[in-house]
Amino acid sequence: MSPSVPDLIVKLDQAGLMAYGGATWDWHRVHYDGDLARQRGLKGPIADGQMFGALIARQIRKWAGPCARFVEMEFRNRRFVTPPNVVTISSQILSSQPVECGDRVDIVSAIRDQDGQIVVENARTIVEVPK
Repeated sequence: MSPSVPDLIVKLDQAGLMAYGGATWDWHRVHYDGDLARQRGLKGPIADGQMFGALIARQIRKWAGPCARFVEMEFRNRRFVTPPNVVTISSQILSSQPVECGDRVDIVSAIRDQDGQIVVENARTIVEVPK
């Protein structure tokens, strides 16, 4: 286990939003219908907020390895993200404690869009990383 979690940079585009919607069975039109999104006062279709939890999990799984076990995750979206956009997921280890099968690691994460605006901040994830 590396002592730090490398940033994850992800390009969000309309095709990716559609694929995520299909994979999660979330067909809300605001994620793909530009006219509807603009009628609701948005710039265009928006990324599903749960996608950001999935991106944090992707980053942590890449760092911790395929056998890591997610114990807890909590996050709150702060703003909408309209594609095309690039988001950066940054995470820091707050603490690590030995447990029976490895280490229990408490991680805090933030996501910023390509303009540096905070999308998610102070997300907390607890993961058990095997020895």
